[in-house]
Amino acid sequence: MTIESDYYGNNTKWWVGIVKDTTSDNSTVKVRIFGIHHMDDQTDIPNSELPEALVVYPVTMSDKGGSGGHHNLTADTWVVGIWADGENFQQPIVLGTINKATGRGREVGSGATGGGAVTGGGAVTPTTLTSGQTTDNAKTIFNYLRDKMINNWKVSKDKANLFAASFVGVWYFESKLNPTITNSIGATGLAQWLGGRKRNLYKNCPGSKAGDLKCQLDFAWSEIDGPNVGDSGKIKSRLLQLPLFDVKNAVYAITAFYERPEAVHVKNLDGNYQKTARNYAAGVVKSFGNVPTQADWNNADYRL
Repeated sequence: MTIESDYYGNNTKWWVGIVKDTTSDNSTVKVRIFGIHHMDDQTDIPNSELPEALVVYPVTMSDKGGSGGHHNLTADTWVVGIWADGENFQQPIVLGTINKATGRGREVGSGATGGGAVTGGGAVTPTTLTSGQTTDNAKTIFNYLRDKMINNWKVSKDKANLFAASFVGVWYFESKLNPTITNSIGATGLAQWLGGRKRNLYKNCPGSKAGDLKCQLDFAWSEIDGPNVGDSGKIKSRLLQLPLFDVKNAVYAITAFYERPEAVHVKNLDGNYQKTARNYAAGVVKSFGNVPTQADWNNADYRL
């Protein structure tokens, strides 16, 4: 027997999300899914435009004759499920509920409101950069952003070094600085753009330009320097408040207000995302900025 390689369900992917609404016939639900939809910002995809998720019932229930039962899901219920259509990400199916995760790390508010600084996370240890395409891209990105910040934001070279390197560090974790990479959920490029931001990238960098490093940097700068992407318009003011060598808060601000990934990445300052990004950022400044020493970074472990 020959099995078709494109049968429905052959590329099933799992997801976790939060129910935001039920439909009029109470047979499906609207779910915001981590990694696909921003959980707090509805700018790109409002709850009303979320795809309707089917709900799996036990075999003891039947809708035969229209007399079957219905689900008891309500808003803010955490659910787990699969994408029936694989990487098209249009037909979610809810398989069950899970207890809401608690105690997973610091709340975003510790550094995301009121201009406060983050704390904890251990000492910064600059990554040693090795020769290769990743390091070449790191230098290109660093020089591009540093020059933009010096010329457009009128900041000192030292602060421009910090800000530019911190973006490089965050993007290193996101994409390994590969502008052509696309992950399993369709996020693409340096910053792993998704949803409306990905569509904007393709408008600004059509066709083969979508994977071009310079075009992506121009697009990223239009986001960084303007209030046109949800919270990312705040990133400039957040960065300008920081003292020299404060790589922790620079990386934190970029993660929270520009990248805006699933919140656990922001909350856990001891997690791999934050540590990898800030250590790589420190390595970039040490390699290309010619400013801080190891002692500078350790002394910059601010507790403001």
